[in-house]
Amino acid sequence: MVFFEAPSLAFDLEDLLRVFAEVLGKGAFGTVYRAVLEDATTVIVKRLKEVNAGRRDFEQQMELLGRIRHDNVVELCAYYYSKDEKLLVYDYYSRGSVSNMLHGMILADISPSSCHSHKFNAQFGILNLQWAS
Repeated sequence: MVFFEAPSLAFDLEDLLRVFAEVLGKGAFGTVYRAVLEDATTVIVKRLKEVNAGRRDFEQQMELLGRIRHDNVVELCAYYYSKDEKLLVYDYYSRGSVSNMLHGMILADISPSSCHSHKFNAQFGILNLQWAS
């Protein structure tokens, strides 16, 4: 597990595999889980599927994503690479998904503080663009 500027996070792959994980959604690149670690820290884990990138290429892409700092993009906290398993780990935002925000709220209720759910999708959109090129 490789971490980006998140000294408060201290876990490894076995910690992630041991805990209960709730499926939040499935997409073209894999499944997104909400995992609650033993210390009560909640993270989002994107388990990538069918990403045929070698270790070096994958790590270079993750290093680029790990450096992105923007109000509308969730920061990549960590990643894991093996031949059979590729995971992206993000902080958990309790505001829900973009779909819930767009379809479950009145537009007048949307404020800058409620837009945190956009961050994960913006980050993953960047990842999709990188692997599509």
